[in-house]
Amino acid sequence: MTKISLPAEKANPIAIKVTELQKDMEEFFLFYDVALGNTIGDEYNNTIQAITAGKNPEEAFRALQEFTEQNRE
Repeated sequence: MTKISLPAEKANPIAIKVTELQKDMEEFFLFYDVALGNTIGDEYNNTIQAITAGKNPEEAFRALQEFTEQNRE
């Protein structure tokens, strides 16, 4: 676990509140689209939307895999 301290006079009040809320957390979940970055994260969101709209999940995730391999930073 990473511990940080923010000088109150330099920190954004929202950052201070988030830090307070996270200090006792044992686990943290980062949404996939955020964790994957803008390019791949957007494609991930598009893939989930396509599956929700009826696209075959295997085909959708296969296309996402190909996209990810071509667009890794």
